[in-house]
Amino acid sequence: MSVRPKTMFSISSLDGSETILLPNPDTDSAKNTITTLVNAGRSSVGIVTAQKIGRDQEKTELKWSYLEKEEWETLLRFWENNFYFTFTYYSRVNGERISRVFYVGDRTDKPYNVDEFGVPTAYEQCVANLVDTGKGV
Repeated sequence: MSVRPKTMFSISSLDGSETILLPNPDTDSAKNTITTLVNAGRSSVGIVTAQKIGRDQEKTELKWSYLEKEEWETLLRFWENNFYFTFTYYSRVNGERISRVFYVGDRTDKPYNVDEFGVPTAYEQCVANLVDTGKGV
């Protein structure tokens, strides 16, 4: 397999002691969802009254069709040890790379090429959902 560039995203522990440059995800990946939090209700005549709460928050879904064992397991260990972490990414809203505090949601994968000891040598269909906490850095 060819080595993927590591230019789009990085994750760091909040204390800055560990930083990982993520392999660029598949071209059909890096789906970004922007959520506007709203405190809303309706008046007695059914008219919506709403107020935006805080800033917009983002969620990024990263997918890799194939990652080497060490690449994927390094990410899984990082997220196991760093529930909250700094995620650096290109903000479509700001038009530049920014860093914010995120947490990881669901992670999925399929083992690939399991050896005679029952250990995968790589992983396929690796997916991680990174969710904005609303905190800046």
